[in-house]
Amino acid sequence: MRKLNLLVISICMLLASVAWIPADSSQDADAQKQILELKKQVESLEKRIKDLEKKVRFLASNTRVDIPENFPQVQKVPDNWQVFEYNGMKYYSIPLTMEKKETKKERK
Repeated sequence: MRKLNLLVISICMLLASVAWIPADSSQDADAQKQILELKKQVESLEKRIKDLEKKVRFLASNTRVDIPENFPQVQKVPDNWQVFEYNGMKYYSIPLTMEKKETKKERK
């Protein structure tokens, strides 16, 4: 009986010691390799962000735009078009014929 107890205890101790052995070292090496690759990616992305921020600051500081002299002039809207506004935007009612409609002022 004593031998059986001693055998069971020794087997339990052996199993406990095996459970405490660290996991496979190749998995740890792979994890470390992945961590290093991710750190390199983060560094390269941080560098890219800094470069883009510099470009944005440069573009924001140079907001002056020169309009060329030969820029087309805005033409006047024809008189027979009727202007109305909807939700803050201008719309035009464009007649299908070239005839000018009489307005109330012209009738009088």
